[in-house]
Formats: sequence, structure tokens, C-alpha cells
Amino acid sequence: MLENIFETKVIGINTIFLDIPEGEYFINYKSLSEKAAEEITYNYFKIRNKTGIPHVKHIHAIPNIHNVEIIIEIEDDGTN
Repeated sequence: MLENIFETKVIGINTIFLDIPEGEYFINYKSLSEKAAEEITYNYFKIRNKTGIPHVKHIHAIPNIHNVEIIIEIEDDGTN
């Protein structure tokens, strides 16, 4: 599932949007939950070697495009 996540980063703010095809999300998770979003975010950051401390702000489905979106706020971890 992590290889099919599309990341959108907005320049100038510390927010990242992760979009996951809903079919892939629901193969691994039964419902939308903050716990699932935190697990996905943690694994995504680890595999992609991303810096910063991610905090999940919201998870929701986008039915018209069949995606699940996780909104993350990134806290500087002091490594930059």
C-alpha cells in the first residue's frame, strides 16, 4: 500500500496530504481511524526516510475520486 501513496506538500506551510486509493486502504483497515492514519504515516515516513515529526490532523474519505486522505502537520525534529 505504501508504494501507492501520493504525497502533496504545500510550499510555505508544514502540512502534508497523503492520498491512498480507497481499495488499498480498506484491504488493510476496516474503517477510517486516527490509529490507522498514525500507523500509515509512521511507516511512510520510515520507509521514505523523511525528516520531521508527523502529527495526524485528520483522515477522511473522498468518495468522488475513491481516495482516503490523511492530513499531517510536520513538526521540526531539529535535524535540519
